[in-house]
Amino acid sequence: MKKKVFSLMMGLILAFAGLANAQTVVEVGTGTTTGATGPFCSLWGYSFTEDLYPAAEIGIPGTITRIAYNLQSSSTYHHDVVIYMKNVDRTSFSSSADVVPVTPADTVYQGAFDYPTTNGWFGIDLDTPFQYDGVSTLMIAFHEYTPGYSSRQFYYTDLPNSVMAYYSDSENPNPY
Repeated sequence: MKKKVFSLMMGLILAFAGLANAQTVVEVGTGTTTGATGPFCSLWGYSFTEDLYPAAEIGIPGTITRIAYNLQSSSTYHHDVVIYMKNVDRTSFSSSADVVPVTPADTVYQGAFDYPTTNGWFGIDLDTPFQYDGVSTLMIAFHEYTPGYSSRQFYYTDLPNSVMAYYSDSENPNPY
């Protein structure tokens, strides 16, 4: 498998459900650069990516119930994905082999990832809320397993070595 390290960080919204069911929205990053490699590599048939979001960018602990991405170029397109989340003790990847292992227990969403027909923020309600501890780096991984291509562009903030990506036109990666 060929792996390549990318330096990018998606503009991300985290919705936290508090004790009184109040929600706080946290936007991570400035999101002024665009690219097609996150949250997954839409220019290839299949992909597995891991994105690291440092605690300093998020700021508060809480239960994550929804994530959102800022789409710069859009058209209707469908991908099937599995999304994983973990609290991790790193802020970057040191090499192309330095992946964060995931297990089925880390799954927070499985299903359709449908691009909207207009640019801007769009979100995914998680199947399983994730407890973010507020001090660790948040790792969000996407396994995109629908064959086919799209050229969607997302806004992101560039942080050195914060994304690990595997992509292939013919090989569907095994995230485990």
